[in-house]
Amino acid sequence: MRIPLLLVRGRAQRAPSADKPRRTRHLLRFLPSPRFRNPLPHPARVAVLTQRCSGRNLRIFQSTESLAIGAYRPEILAAPLSMLRELSESVSVSKALVVFTDRCSSPLTQATRDWLWQRFAVPCFEQLLDASGQVIAEECQVHDGLHVLRMDATSGTLTTAECDCGRTEPRLK
Repeated sequence: MRIPLLLVRGRAQRAPSADKPRRTRHLLRFLPSPRFRNPLPHPARVAVLTQRCSGRNLRIFQSTESLAIGAYRPEILAAPLSMLRELSESVSVSKALVVFTDRCSSPLTQATRDWLWQRFAVPCFEQLLDASGQVIAEECQVHDGLHVLRMDATSGTLTTAECDCGRTEPRLK
């Protein structure tokens, strides 16, 4: 019996046959976790609620783990608005909040931002996520719209004027 071989990068490898399933199909099911985008220019200890993501100095929590979140002493707390409301009495943060929104939820209003400031006393940054949890638009330190990171996934009114922070991406207003 002859075994068909392929030359790949200078090495002979066995050619895939029709009767043997390819193992790469199993690898395609694995999707890497979205990377957390820190809105601050310096590293910080981050607590993320229910959103599956990866990054440095980051730990994932469930919304029911308020004692564990408090013991972790996060500098940044990242979660959907509904979970931030639940944790507003039991968790404190020292540097910033990141509020995850999606296309189904409305953007943060000024009244909501005021409430978050009164409760946590730190700046609040909005990040718009797609269905897979990837950040498609994010708010900068100027808080004048969301900088669009992926044009294919956003819809709405865009402004192309340069932001005061120096970034030149279009912004959702």
